[in-house]
Amino acid sequence: MAVGDIALRSGGTITCRSIRQWRTYTGLLEGLPTRQMNERDIERLLKEERERGWWAGEPYLVPPVVRPIEYHRKYPFGDPEALPNVTCVARYVAYPGELTIIWFQEEFAFPIDPQVLEHLRDLDWAGRAIAIEE
Repeated sequence: MAVGDIALRSGGTITCRSIRQWRTYTGLLEGLPTRQMNERDIERLLKEERERGWWAGEPYLVPPVVRPIEYHRKYPFGDPEALPNVTCVARYVAYPGELTIIWFQEEFAFPIDPQVLEHLRDLDWAGRAIAIEE
């Protein structure tokens, strides 16, 4: 298997066609990330991926593991918590379909974080992928 390929437990392999990655909090110049900020950012990311075109279909979000941030008094901007350091958006293919998958992990991929990879191995590819034409 090539780097980025994932063997599904249901059989078959999905192949990474493209991947974009960036630091999750690149634009955060001061203050702490919060649950509310994370929810907004994830919703915005899902919306952007949906709007790429009819062919993109509904992106699949691997539920991120969040880390609470200790703050010794009430934080005025929300509930401090952090997503993993790197946001990953990849387009995976396997005949006859394609799917955009979004996940968060601590380091730039590859390899994909083992916890994320285990989640993706159980992915219902047939039920989520958009059919592609040859």
